[in-house]
Amino acid sequence: MSNRDKNFGLLDELDHRMNRIQNLCGEMQELAFRNESYLY
Repeated sequence: MSNRDKNFGLLDELDHRMNRIQNLCGEMQELAFRNESYLY
C-alpha cells in the first residue's frame, strides 16, 4: 500500500465524517426550529 493510498483512505474517512457531522447539525437545527416556541 503506497502512501498515496493511505492518504486517500484518510481523506475518504474524513469526508464521510464531515458529511455525518453536517447531517447531525441539520437535524439539530431542525429540532431547535421546531422547539423554538418552548425555548423562548
